[in-house]
Amino acid sequence: MRAFASVYIFSIILMTAVMGWILTKGNRSRQTFSCILCQLLLNIWSASQLFQLEAVNTRQLFISYCIGNIGICFIGTLWFIFSCYTSDKKIPKAVKLLMLGFSVSMLIMAFTNPLHKLFYSTFTFEKVIHGPVFYLNILYTYVCMFSGTAMLCRKLYSVRHKRGQLIMLVLSAVIPLCTNILYLFGSINTLYDITPLAFSVSSILVLFATNRYGFLNVNEIAFDKAMENISEGVCVFGKNGFMSYSNATMRELFSIDNDCLYDGFLSSLSPAQRQSVAETGEAEIDCGDKTIRLKEYRQFKKNGQPVAIILIASDITRYYEMARQEQALSEAKRKLAIESERNRIAQEVHDTAGHTLTMINSLAKLIGVSADKKDLATIEQYARETQQLSSQGIAQLRVSINNLRGRSENSLITDGLRQLADSVRGLDTELCIQGTDSEKYSFCANVIYENTREAITNCLKYSSAERMDIIVKLLENSAEVYIIDNGKGCSEINFGNGLKGMRERTEKIGGSIRFTSSDQCGFSITMKFPIKGE
Repeated sequence: MRAFASVYIFSIILMTAVMGWILTKGNRSRQTFSCILCQLLLNIWSASQLFQLEAVNTRQLFISYCIGNIGICFIGTLWFIFSCYTSDKKIPKAVKLLMLGFSVSMLIMAFTNPLHKLFYSTFTFEKVIHGPVFYLNILYTYVCMFSGTAMLCRKLYSVRHKRGQLIMLVLSAVIPLCTNILYLFGSINTLYDITPLAFSVSSILVLFATNRYGFLNVNEIAFDKAMENISEGVCVFGKNGFMSYSNATMRELFSIDNDCLYDGFLSSLSPAQRQSVAETGEAEIDCGDKTIRLKEYRQFKKNGQPVAIILIASDITRYYEMARQEQALSEAKRKLAIESERNRIAQEVHDTAGHTLTMINSLAKLIGVSADKKDLATIEQYARETQQLSSQGIAQLRVSINNLRGRSENSLITDGLRQLADSVRGLDTELCIQGTDSEKYSFCANVIYENTREAITNCLKYSSAERMDIIVKLLENSAEVYIIDNGKGCSEINFGNGLKGMRERTEKIGGSIRFTSSDQCGFSITMKFPIKGE
C-alpha cells in the first residue's frame, strides 16, 4: 500500500510540474487552458486513489470515489475539446455545452448513487461493482478519446513539420486508454486503478512535446498564421532534402505535397531555370497565366554545414502587365490632358457666350418694350448696356481662347457677385452677404462667380422666374452659396453642359454642389466649399 501511495504522490507531483511548465512556456490560448484542465483532472483522479488507500469505512471510500469521478466523468469531454483546438477544428458552442452537460449529469449520477444504485450496483467497503451508468460514461469517454486521437492522427499526416509533437500527444492518449481498458476488463489484476499512473507517463510525453517541439508556443502559432495569409509562396527544405514547411500559396502555385524533395522540386523546372537558380539564386517561371519569380536562400551553420534551403515565390505577373502598358498609359495621359484642357476652354466659352447672349437677349426685349412706349432715354441706356455686355463678352472669349483665366484667383467673392447681380435685367435679383469677405475665401471665388453666372443664365433661359435670391454665407470653416428662384421648376433635372460644368468646377476644388427642383416650385442650388486646411 505504501508503494502505491508513493507512486500516486510522484504522479501528482509530476503532473503538477507539467501544468506549471505549460503555463510558463505555453501561450495564453484555449488550447493551452484545455490542456491544463486535462492535467488537473488527472491530478484529481490520482488524489482520489490516495484517499482510497486511507479510507477506513464505506463513507470515506465513497467520498474518495466521488472525487475520482470528477476526473473520470470529464476527462473524455476535455480531451475531445483539447484535440479540436490542437487540430484547428471548430467545435460549435452547442456541441460543447451538450458534452459538458452530459459529463455533469454523469457526475451527479455518481454523487447520488445511494439513491438509485445505477452508477455502482454494489458499493461496500469490501466490494465495489460498477453499474450500467458507469459503463455508459466509460463508453462515452472512450468515444471522445478515440475521436480526439483520430483528429490528431489526421493532423499528424497533413502537417509534416508538426509530426513530432503530435506523435507525443497521440501516445499521451493511447497509453492510459489501453491501460484503462486492460484494468476494467481484468487483464491487469490490481486492487487499485492504475490508469492515473499511466497518465503520469502521458504527462512526461506532453512535457517533452512542450520542451522539444515547441508545443503550445505562441511564436510558432503566430508564424504559421502569418505565413498562411501572405501572398508570397514560402517553402523550407531541411538538410536531408525533405520539405519541412510550405504555405498555402506555395502549394497552390507549384502543386507540391508534404513529401516533396528538393531535388524533385528542381526537376519540375526547365534546365535554364535550374541553371539560373544555381548561378544567381533566382529564376522566372511561367505557371500557366502567371509569371513567378523564384528566389532561393541557403542557411548555414558557423562551421559552413548547410542547415536549410528556403524558397520564396512571388507573383510578378501584374508588374509585367504594367510594364507593357506603361507606354500606352503615358500616351493616354497625354491625350487626356489635351482633351481636358479643350473641355475646360469649351466650358468657359459656353458659359461666357451663353451668359452674354442671354443678357443681350433680355436687354433686347426691354428695348422693344421701351420702343413701344417711345421712351428714347431708356432705349439709349439699354443700348449702351448692350454694347458694354458685348464688349465684355468678346474680351472674355478672347481670354478663354488664349487659355487664360478671366478672373484673378485672389479676387474676393463679393466683388464678382455684386457685378453679376447689378448687370441682370429682366429678373429681380437680390444678393445677400452674411459674414465678412476676405482672402481666405479666394480659392473658390472664381468657381462661385462662374457657377452663379451659369445659374443666372439658366434661370433667364428656362425658368420663367420673376425673382432670384443669392445668399452667401462666409463662415469660419467654409463658404456656402444658396441660389433660389421662383420659376416653374421641373420634375426631373436634366444635366446638360451647364450643370455638368458647375459640378466639375465645384468638385475640382474640393467643394460640393446640390440641385433641387419640383414642378411649379422653382429651382435651387446649394454650394459648399470647406476652407483648405480646416
